[in-house]
Amino acid sequence: MIAKDKTIKVSQFGTKNTAVKAKFPVDSIVVSMEQELKNRLTKQGYSVAPGGTVAVQGEFVMIDEGSRFLRWFIGPFGVGATKLEVEGTITENGKELKSFNLKQKGYGGFGGGNSQQLLTGSTRTMAKKIVKLMQS
Repeated sequence: MIAKDKTIKVSQFGTKNTAVKAKFPVDSIVVSMEQELKNRLTKQGYSVAPGGTVAVQGEFVMIDEGSRFLRWFIGPFGVGATKLEVEGTITENGKELKSFNLKQKGYGGFGGGNSQQLLTGSTRTMAKKIVKLMQS
């Protein structure tokens, strides 16, 4: 468990080796992940600052917008789902405390759902899981 008196540094998750299957720029997903993580950490009582001794960093492994058409017709079975995968580490003064590899799917909404919104929603879920990992 990482004590709440620690200052947390959240690095923007990288996309250098990411498998991207999207027709829109994925920059918004990258920014969303960083913001969601900072917001969740702050809500849990952590101090978030660039000079923190505890660092959360990661890399997107996959960003896949899926198929809206398939989500529309076969969505309840997970066909055509958006997929987001990240891996990363939580370190303190350069020493790895925990690592993570998280996968999240988005199944749609009215009209199959907007893939960009579904992927943004996935960043919220992943940020919540990372914070839980820090608290365990």
